[in-house]
Amino acid sequence: MSARPFRSAVRWVALAGLVLATSAGAATPAPVKLASIDAMPTVVQKTVRAEAAGATIRGMFKEVDAEGKTTYEVEMKVRGMSKDISVGEDGTVLVSEQQMTLAELPEVVRASVLKAAGKRKIALIESVTKLGALAYYEAHVRTGKSLTEIEVGLDGKIME
Repeated sequence: MSARPFRSAVRWVALAGLVLATSAGAATPAPVKLASIDAMPTVVQKTVRAEAAGATIRGMFKEVDAEGKTTYEVEMKVRGMSKDISVGEDGTVLVSEQQMTLAELPEVVRASVLKAAGKRKIALIESVTKLGALAYYEAHVRTGKSLTEIEVGLDGKIME
């Protein structure tokens, strides 16, 4: 088999990707991995240290969105459970995702998660807090080799 058709296909895929990226506007840069908390602004360091008390930090990233807004993402483990936070430049915790068990869910939420998951395996459950207030719960369910998210409101209703 000739390599020519393969190269041609690769060129078409690359061209299609370029067209999509161009039509979608300027791509946001990839998050930058940070080596230490000291690479963050002082106000962000204070928040991260408070949120990470007793935790093991697994990764820290600086991310700039399309509007030029900077956030700091921190991935950590607390007593064997994952906790991810997104902190704004002013030190405000924008989003916090805390892993939890199925048993820890409120009954109405647990019932909705189990019904929505059906026979699929629940891989991970998280509470999602936005700007300090519990916003919803998220269940990651395995469908074959991929994961699907099920978002459930505090009232137990599946979110669209």
